[in-house]
This record gives sequence, C-alpha cells and structure tokens, in this order.
Amino acid sequence: MNRGPTRRRLLRIGGIGCAIGAAGCLGGLTSSDGDGGDDADDGDGGGNGDGDGGNSDGGDGSGGLSGPLATGGPDGWPRVHRDSATTGLAGAPGPKSSVEEVWTASTAERSEVTPVVADGTVYVESPGGVAALDAETGTEAWTKELEDSPAYLTVLDGTLYLEAGGMRALDASDGSEQWTYDEVPVHGSPTVVDGTVYVGKSAGELVALDASNGEESWSFTTDHGIGVAPAVANGTVYLTTLPDDGSKGDLLAVDAESGDEVWRVDGVVLRHQTPTVADGSVFLQEQYVTARSADDGEMEWEYDESELVVVPRTVAYADGTVYVGSKRPASSTTAALALDAASGDLHWERSLEGNAVDGPILSAGVLYVGTTTGMVYALDASSGETAWDHSIDGRVVSSPALADGRLYVPSEEETLHALAEA
Repeated sequence: MNRGPTRRRLLRIGGIGCAIGAAGCLGGLTSSDGDGGDDADDGDGGGNGDGDGGNSDGGDGSGGLSGPLATGGPDGWPRVHRDSATTGLAGAPGPKSSVEEVWTASTAERSEVTPVVADGTVYVESPGGVAALDAETGTEAWTKELEDSPAYLTVLDGTLYLEAGGMRALDASDGSEQWTYDEVPVHGSPTVVDGTVYVGKSAGELVALDASNGEESWSFTTDHGIGVAPAVANGTVYLTTLPDDGSKGDLLAVDAESGDEVWRVDGVVLRHQTPTVADGSVFLQEQYVTARSADDGEMEWEYDESELVVVPRTVAYADGTVYVGSKRPASSTTAALALDAASGDLHWERSLEGNAVDGPILSAGVLYVGTTTGMVYALDASSGETAWDHSIDGRVVSSPALADGRLYVPSEEETLHALAEA
C-alpha cells in the first residue's frame, strides 16, 4: 500500500517545460511456451524507430535527448537504461497485469551486466565472454570468448560494443571482431551515440572514439576515476567521478564534439552514479535526489529524505516524473518513489521487499523494480500500486531489459529470466 508523504527540503525555483516524448558454451535453457508478449504500439510517448538502433534526427518530442534514441529509437533495449540520456523509458509496453516465466538461460557467475536486446536477439555476459540468445526461445545463437569480463553492453546498428580488456566492437550477427581500442587498462564504461563511443576510464579519463573504427577523437582527463557509463544528451556528455579515498566525487558536463569542460560541481557524488538528463535538467542521486540545470549545473531542487540511502546507480524519467529506488537504513526494505520533475514534490512512495538493484525502468505507465530478495515488481507509475510481482531464484543483480513485451531479469544464480504477460 502507499505510504504517506515525506519531507522535501528544497523546492525548485521555477518550472520545467514539456515532458519527454520520450566462446564458452551458454546453455541452461529450460522451457518456453510464450509468444513474446504483445507487440503493440507504444503507449508511453516513446515512439518506435527502425528496429535496429537506426538513425534519427532527434527533433520533435525528444524532450532533451539526442542521437538514435531521441525519438524513441528501436523497439529493443540497446543499452543499460535504454537511451543515451539514461531515462530507463522503453519504446513499447511490457507485462502489465500478470506475468509468467517463459524461459531461462545460464549467464556468467555473479554477472551484473544488464542484457541488451535488438532484432530478436538478447546479448548477455556468458562464462568467459559474451553470448547472443534467441529472444523467443533463449537458445544460443553464438558465443564469443573474451580476455576479461565485459561491461556495459550496447547494441546499435548491427554492432555490439563492450569493454573487456579494451573497448571492442563485434558484429552483432556472429560475434566477429570489427575493431579494438586497447587503451583501457582497467574497467571502462562506454555510451554510444551519434556515431561516437564515449568511454569513461576508471583511471580518470573520458575518451571519444569513432564508432566505425575505434579511432580516438579526443580525450578529457578527470581528477578521479569514472566508474559508470556517462549520459549523453543534446551535444553534452554528463558524467560522475569518485575518489578512491571514500570522499565525495564530482558531476561534470563535457562538450561531446570537442571534449572541452562545460561545467562541474565538485564534491557532490556519494557513490558511482549515472545522471539522467531530460527537460533541461540533470537528475542524480547524490546524497539525496537532486535536479540541476543541464546548462550550468546549478541546483534546481533537492529531495532530502534522511530515512533513505542512495543505492541504485540511476533514476528513471517519463512524462514529468522522476522515479527512484533507495534503501532504508538498517532495513530489508526498499523505498520506491515518484517525484515531480519540476519541483521535487513527492507524488507517491512505496515500501518493497528487499533493496532496490540498480535503477527502475518503465514503459506505458508501468514501473519495473528488481530487488535483492529476488522480487520483481511492476507498479502503476501514477500511483505506486502493485500491478504484479514475481519471485525469481536468487537476488536480482542488475536493472532489467524490456523489449517486445518481455522483461529480461538477471539473477545471482547465473540465470537470465525471460518474463512475459501471462
């Protein structure tokens, strides 16, 4: 049931404009009796693109996005939280009123990599590399051995991008290598948009690579390491850094074309967090949930709730609302919240079993949240009421992916669960 309102400390000055328009072997297949769920038109203002990450000129209804996902993009789930602005907003509906598990497949041990989906194929971390699965049945299409564990899979325009012992671009149809960029000595976090791969290095550098050949266009040195993928919107890269000594990190904006610093806010990031960019604002879970101007980083509002602790790496956004998952201190419950994007006012708050994992995602008025107890919740985005819940084996280890009516949820039991409308 819904909880009552909590405190909001600092209100935004003024309003915001319109809302967003928008090679080991991988086995373990169990069974499949579903048809992949509805393939209906989107109902969330996201719009559909050309189905493969295709080209878009941004423009109408983009609500602050840029690149191939600006007007909704493909029906699939090309990257973690789907679009380059990290809104977590799907382009087509997912399971709404009930759910069933249609297949499961084995993944790498303790993998926290969000699966990505395009053209009827699901790409996941496999034991010793990465694999492609048929989205309908979960059967393996191909697998590729890698030197290191992959991070932040992205699939666009028939290419699978990942970092594993260097940035790599693979042919999405068979896993063959197209190019490599070896100057990532430790973990790298890429975001691909408008023909450029923006890679945040844990060693403290942001680089821009040509997506067609991996050649470096520019580099930008940061004071601290970059541990999560940046957000990219309207010609700007938004990223966070975090010191190794446990102190707070920085929020930065960098020009996507030149690599020049646009602005920075020092000492505000408590953990590795990815910004969400929409309607001219940057939404972030600093110590609390904040909205800052995308133009200059000035604070617009802060939702300060002392009973919550930042855990997920990002928030979600749709139709003028910011959706948050946060842990309660010394508790086994999660607070799922919906905040007004223009003011920070609380619309609703829910307590859920377990702690939220990564960030929520949403589509067609339904919010999806996975927790450490293995619970997957579908909540009415307007009220927070439960549409359905489902228990999987083991804790959920990353945010889910949503494509073609199915929800793909990784668990710590080395398993990917495909859920569809029952």
